[in-house]
Amino acid sequence: MAEKKTVGDLLSEARREKGLSLDEIARETNISRSYLEAFEKNDFSAFPAETYIIGFLKTYAEVLDLDTNLLIQAYRHQIQLDHEIPLEELVGKHTPWYEQISPQVWRQIVLVVQGIILFFGLFAIFWQLATSSPANREINSQNRSHFDENSLSLLATQKFKIGQEIFITNAKKNTIHIVFEKQNLDKSLVLEINGRKYTLKQQEVFALDTDGDTFNDLVLEVFSTKPKAIRISASVLQADQTLAFKSIFGIQSQFIEGQIDHESILYTANEATDIPIKIQGIDTGFCRLIIDNGEPQVFQIERGFEKEIRFKQYVILSLGNAAAVKLLINNREESGGGWGETTKSVLYWKKDRNRYNLVRTFLR
Repeated sequence: MAEKKTVGDLLSEARREKGLSLDEIARETNISRSYLEAFEKNDFSAFPAETYIIGFLKTYAEVLDLDTNLLIQAYRHQIQLDHEIPLEELVGKHTPWYEQISPQVWRQIVLVVQGIILFFGLFAIFWQLATSSPANREINSQNRSHFDENSLSLLATQKFKIGQEIFITNAKKNTIHIVFEKQNLDKSLVLEINGRKYTLKQQEVFALDTDGDTFNDLVLEVFSTKPKAIRISASVLQADQTLAFKSIFGIQSQFIEGQIDHESILYTANEATDIPIKIQGIDTGFCRLIIDNGEPQVFQIERGFEKEIRFKQYVILSLGNAAAVKLLINNREESGGGWGETTKSVLYWKKDRNRYNLVRTFLR
C-alpha cells in the first residue's frame, strides 16, 4: 500500500505542475518564502501558532487549486502521526518525589534540617548542664526526703508540698516511695505509694500493704492536706506484727488483735474529757465490749436496748449485725456499721497538736 503523501509533498507537486516558483507564490499570497519552504519541508515548528498554519494552508491551496479541506485534513493527520504521545506520558510517567525537587530547594531543606539538629543538640547540652548543676541538685534534694525506721518520728514535724517525694526504708531494706500528687476538691489528698494511688482524707489513718505480702507494713495518718503544708505521720510495721496499736499508739491490751483498716473522728475537744457514750439498739444484733483493761462484756442487742459507757484509755467494740447498733457521742449519732456486717473497732482519745480527737479505728 502506497504511503499517504505529506502536506509538503502535495504542495510541492501541485506547485511544480503549475510551473510556479516559491517566489511567485510568495508574491501572489503575501506569505513569506520561509513559511512556504517550511510547508514543503513539513516543518510546522517554524510557525508562531496553528492559526497561522491553517490560514496560510487555505491561501496556498487556493492558489494551487487544491481542495482546502483535504489539505487541512492531511495536515491534521500528519500532526497526529508526528506527535504520537508515548505511553508513559499518557498514563503519567512515575517520577520519584525526590527527583521532582529542584537542587535549590534541596539546599534549603538541608540547611533547615541542619539547623533543627543543631538546635536540639544545643538544647540537650543545656538541659544536661542545668539538671546537673549544684543549684538544681539542691532543688531536687529539697523535693525528696529520706527516712528510715529510726528517723520516722521526724516525719510528723515536717511540712511537705504537692510534688514532693518521701522514701522510707523499712527493716527488710525495702524502700517505700511516697509521692504527694494532688489535692482533690473535697480536700482529700492523692498519694502514689510504690506505684499505686491512694486517696486519704484529713484526720484519717490508713494501714497499707506496700509489698504485697498480705501483711500491712505501713500506717499513715494525715494531719493536714493543704497543698503547701501537708503534714503526715508514718509507722512501719513488721510482717509479724498483728497488733498495730501496740507499736503506734502505745495501747497495750491482750484483747486488741488485728491490723488497722481505717479510722474516723467521732468528736473533737480541747482536752480528753470523760464524755458518756451511749450504745442504742435499733434491731437484733450482738455487742462485745472491753473497757480499758477490764473483762469482756457481752450483750444481746434488741430494739430499745441502751447502755451508757465511760472509759479512760480505750474501748474495744465488737458488733454483729453492726447496723443494729448506733452510738450516741454527746448527742451525735454514729452508725455501728452495715447490715449483716461484723465489725471490730477501738475508741480512744488521740492528741492532734492543741486539740484532742475521739477516734474510732476499725481493725481487720
